[in-house]
Amino acid sequence: MIQFGSSSGCCTAISVENLTLDGKAKTGVSGIVNQYAGDLSYVDHVGLYRILGTGLSVSGSANKSGPYSNITFDLGGNSGTNSTICASINGLTGTRGIHGLTCISENNVPPAAVLLDSSNNSIEDLCFPTNRITLDLYAQAGMPNKRLAQSKLVRMVLNKGEALA
Repeated sequence: MIQFGSSSGCCTAISVENLTLDGKAKTGVSGIVNQYAGDLSYVDHVGLYRILGTGLSVSGSANKSGPYSNITFDLGGNSGTNSTICASINGLTGTRGIHGLTCISENNVPPAAVLLDSSNNSIEDLCFPTNRITLDLYAQAGMPNKRLAQSKLVRMVLNKGEALA
């Protein structure tokens, strides 16, 4: 629905605030995609409603972008598909992270709530008000930074938000 920029290294300072995007429960529709915009690009107070693709996708050359704050992903009573994901940060060397993400699914829970395959990202204040939710972390075993990021996130979830060193 919204794509930040159109080519690698194209831009900075793109923002989306105080908005609700309605995907109308159409398969394959994504909410906000940032593959290109870096510094000073962010999302704040955004509702992602009835989006059956990826709600927030940050990848490509979007390093140093964010923060991505106060985001509500709500399937609106619809069932998620195999490709439904609340948020994804993939292949980056660092963003300013996700701070405040609520993922709501009343029916079929998506296969993953958050996909994280990047180092130097902070993820905090997550809320999954359903009985079953999956947090998939794709980390390569040979990369210590990714292993450390994965273990910190798992400890935060297990210790109700308290990160251990």
